[in-house]
Amino acid sequence: MREFNVTGICVPDEHYMVNIEEKLEHIMSFINSGDYFTINLSPQFGKTTTLNLLERLLASTEYICMNLSFKNEGSSMFENGGVFCEKFITQIANALNCTNKDLANQWIDKSITDFRSLRRHIDRLCEDKKIVLLIDDIDHANLNTVFLQFLSMLRILFQERTVGNANSFHSVILVGVHDVKNIKLEEEHYYAPWNIATCFDVDMSFSPLEIATMLAAYEEGHNTGMNITAVSDEIYRFTSGHPHLISRICRFMDENVNSGDWTVEGVQSVAHVIASDGDGCVLYDNISKSLENDNDIYKFIYDVLVVGVAMSFCFYESTNKKCHELGLIVRGSFGLVEISNKIFEIVLTNYFDLKQNGLQKEDDYAEI
Repeated sequence: MREFNVTGICVPDEHYMVNIEEKLEHIMSFINSGDYFTINLSPQFGKTTTLNLLERLLASTEYICMNLSFKNEGSSMFENGGVFCEKFITQIANALNCTNKDLANQWIDKSITDFRSLRRHIDRLCEDKKIVLLIDDIDHANLNTVFLQFLSMLRILFQERTVGNANSFHSVILVGVHDVKNIKLEEEHYYAPWNIATCFDVDMSFSPLEIATMLAAYEEGHNTGMNITAVSDEIYRFTSGHPHLISRICRFMDENVNSGDWTVEGVQSVAHVIASDGDGCVLYDNISKSLENDNDIYKFIYDVLVVGVAMSFCFYESTNKKCHELGLIVRGSFGLVEISNKIFEIVLTNYFDLKQNGLQKEDDYAEI
């Protein structure tokens, strides 16, 4: 029996899910064009689920898909170039093992000890093959020099492929929270090893029509009599299409309210409940930690939400960019910063209210 999932990867046969076929088709257009690009989404915005669905789609095409993740390797993968190359080709072999054992065995080569030999290895094995490389959780690379060398190698291969001097992956997709187009490793020194990336312009939030596809699937099995359009519109009004928040509202309604309460008023009540009760919610914990650990983020959000300062949205300003990557703000009317959704407004307002009343820590905003 399917349920609304708020933890881990969503699986179509096990969970109620929004139909994102149009988004996947848009992503496929980038792949078909042979683009290299990055998908940057805030925490718990469905990054890994999207990659899983994309991998399933690619399996039905001419492409060979390699779906990797930097998360499980830890910092050891980035000790030096030799270690990285060994672990990278091992991950590729493991990814291929279930679908193409022969090709998986070809990737294993103990003579690959640096990025130059890895580049030649990729050139040889990508000949006459359309290989799509997906790498999730790139934030775990910590943007160190080994990761920069890896990105630089991919850039060289991309450029050589473009002029016909080498073979390379048909498409490369890096997925994470933070943008790697311009990386600051030293004071006032920026590096752009990923300046070959195509701008990814797919809106990965869920529209009311997309939310309605999930509610329609739920309604088929539960017959609540809900007005699907009205309920999906109200869910969107509180979440602005944030995937985790949508599932969180639906899961709470499924488990805690009567079937007759799948109404606009029911959504309003539940939205305020889940915004005020963050027990066990990793997403809210991430927001709290970001505010606690970064005074610039704290002051920025406080000024926007509590003081009411009209801030211009500027992605190239460092604090603005950090708040956007964390999913806290969006570009609103007249190009001004707005909190990204109504539930976050409630969560943040409660947080600052507790801070003002000294219930979380002694320091107040005036001391920051």
